[in-house]
Amino acid sequence: MSINKRSTRVKAVVKKVTAPSGDHKIGFAQCTLSGNVGNQLKKGDLVSFSTIEPVWPGVNPPLPGQVVQLGCITQFDKGWRALKASPVVATTEEANHGTID
Repeated sequence: MSINKRSTRVKAVVKKVTAPSGDHKIGFAQCTLSGNVGNQLKKGDLVSFSTIEPVWPGVNPPLPGQVVQLGCITQFDKGWRALKASPVVATTEEANHGTID
């Protein structure tokens, strides 16, 4: 089963990041959803994603506590996995209207 609508993006908070090691050449991040996704996934449910491209952009892995956007969430035998993930960042417009205390 897949929640694969191209426009469906959901925010989540990274809880744990596992770096590649030994036989595992790909790192993974585990996160909890910040909101519901249809009838299948609820706020607080766990979703994992790979920390390498093309799933995660760039070379720096996500950090625990970081808010991310997940897409193409698909169910596997070991749970839910996002096939797209990206950091949540302020847009240029939002950043230009911010203040520094």
